[in-house]
Amino acid sequence: MFLYFQLGYYSSKGLHIISKSLYSIFLKINILIIDNCYPQSLHDYINNVLVPKTVTKLISEDYGRISLNEANKIMNDSVNFRLYIHDIDSIY
Repeated sequence: MFLYFQLGYYSSKGLHIISKSLYSIFLKINILIIDNCYPQSLHDYINNVLVPKTVTKLISEDYGRISLNEANKIMNDSVNFRLYIHDIDSIY
C-alpha cells in the first residue's frame, strides 16, 4: 500500500484503474500464478511490482517515450503534485 503514495502524478482513481486492469489481465486468465511471484503474494506482487512498472511506462509514454530512468525520476518528483492536485479534494 505504501507504493500507492509514491506513484507520481496519477490520482488514486487512476491507480485504482491501473491496478484493476492488471488484476484482470494477469489473474483472470491465469498468466500470473503464485509460483511466479513467490515469496510475495499475488496481490503484493501486482501492487509492489507491476503497478509501479506500469506507471513508469505510462509516464514514459506521456513524455514522448523518454527513458524509464527519466520516467522513474518524474514519478518520484511528482508525488507532491499528485497529492496537491488530485487528493486534496478527498480531505474535505
